[in-house]
Amino acid sequence: ADTIRPRFDAADGDPTRARLLGDEEPFVIPDDIPRLERAIKQVGAALVVIDPIMAFLSGGVNSNRDQDVRRALTPLKRMAERTGAAIVLVRHLNKMPGGNPLYRGGGSIGIIGAARSGLVVGRHPDNDEQKNNLSLPPDSLAYRIETAENGAARIVYEGVSEATAQQLLRIPADEEEKTALFEAKDFLLSELTDGPMAAKQVKKNADGADFSQRTLKRAKAALGVDSTKEAD
Repeated sequence: ADTIRPRFDAADGDPTRARLLGDEEPFVIPDDIPRLERAIKQVGAALVVIDPIMAFLSGGVNSNRDQDVRRALTPLKRMAERTGAAIVLVRHLNKMPGGNPLYRGGGSIGIIGAARSGLVVGRHPDNDEQKNNLSLPPDSLAYRIETAENGAARIVYEGVSEATAQQLLRIPADEEEKTALFEAKDFLLSELTDGPMAAKQVKKNADGADFSQRTLKRAKAALGVDSTKEAD
């Protein structure tokens, strides 16, 4: 087959000492990339899926820190170039509704920054019949809380509701501006993680991430970021 998920690690080239990657021994990135490279060569893998990436990052890697993430993923990128195998990293969306898709993935934006391309998988907006893990999405149940005769709280179900989970969690219109500010603050923290950066470069990156200058200024003020001019 052209596509194989490598699972075995032949330690020191001895097949009698082969071990399952991620099972008998923890597999972490970047420490165990040499093990993964040996496994890829052993089975001739063309595709490696790391699912989810957060579960395999070393404990010393802060997944929310751009510098840590890039240092961890650079050896993985170089290994892919040496072996010719395609590497697919899977990560889950964060809890932040709406906003720029670049900032919806869990962890630092450095993860998508290190990738050749990014794909988003989600529910089709015109199809409510897609399956979940076990079956079709169940009906929503409406309920109210009332006081029982003994003074305790009691839940009273009132039947099926047409409201969906997406509707219940949808961000209110008056909260959209707060969400934009939250994203802009996260953006600035990521940009300035490694120290000061030229204002022109920050503005260019912000434009590329679709942040308005007004929102960026509010985020800057909220974080207490200072701008100073340096002599030429």
